[in-house]
Amino acid sequence: MAHVLILEDDPDQLEMRKLLLETAGHRVSAAATAVEAFSSVAAVDVWVMDLVPECEDVLTRLPAATPVIVLSGRQGVSESVAARAACVLRKPCSSKTLIETISSWT
Repeated sequence: MAHVLILEDDPDQLEMRKLLLETAGHRVSAAATAVEAFSSVAAVDVWVMDLVPECEDVLTRLPAATPVIVLSGRQGVSESVAARAACVLRKPCSSKTLIETISSWT
């Protein structure tokens, strides 16, 4: 299974997604801020990130080969986010959709 990094600033959502992905067999690293995410993990197979305040900065710092799944409760995302993200999933998205999307990028 994949090594997934979750970047989510809501502690409840972070824990829920972490448990979901671990139960699905993935190795999961979790971070509440971009600084924490970049300092805790050297390399992962895929990032799953909420539209946290530093989202666009994070996307510019990630290697182009790293797939990023962006979760958004908004109707749309900025052009720069859409251009860099492997995909954008609208929240709330089902557990099944998130797991299948991760599997398609790993």
